[in-house]
Amino acid sequence: IFYWPTYFQTLQAFIATLLIADYLARSPKHLNTILNAYLTVSVALSALAIYNFIANVGGAANFTASTRTEGFEGQGVEHFAFGLIPALYTAFHRLWRPEYRHLRWLNLSIILMFVTSIILSGTRGAWLATLGGLLLVYLPKFTFRQFLAFVLTLSLGAGIALQIPAVTDFARYRAQDAISSGGSGRVGIWLVSWQVYLQHPMLG
Repeated sequence: IFYWPTYFQTLQAFIATLLIADYLARSPKHLNTILNAYLTVSVALSALAIYNFIANVGGAANFTASTRTEGFEGQGVEHFAFGLIPALYTAFHRLWRPEYRHLRWLNLSIILMFVTSIILSGTRGAWLATLGGLLLVYLPKFTFRQFLAFVLTLSLGAGIALQIPAVTDFARYRAQDAISSGGSGRVGIWLVSWQVYLQHPMLG
């Protein structure tokens, strides 16, 4: 069933992407300006989402689907989480660039904030997309020294997250829910789609 409000933000994002791409094709020197603005807005939304989670959570035993957090009401947890991924990759990319060396700790702090927000959104697709992008795009290009730094950064982030019981408990809750529900039925849908594909490749 087509429900217009559900797709409105997706349409907005698509149009915004086309407009930004067109603008940057004509004025590529303004790329950093746009990225800086995107980072700034994302940091503000991320901080607001973390605050909302802390204000709304009632303890590990009370976690429900409504515990999932977003920047502002009505934004949608999935749109919020996936919207943070480009900002996270921007900060992650700058973390390794020599021209941003003086901002290394700032970028690291921003990355940890984004990762925490994406976890608290409970959007498992965004979890996989973030991890997949890092492993498939960045990891193969790392030198051995960068790989060690990446492992240390990942370990540091995990260590900090584990010090926040609510974050750890919520991530565990969402992971267990994915196992018990088959990703809210998505695994079952994928299996049916695969069977259809085997019988009718074009339709599948």
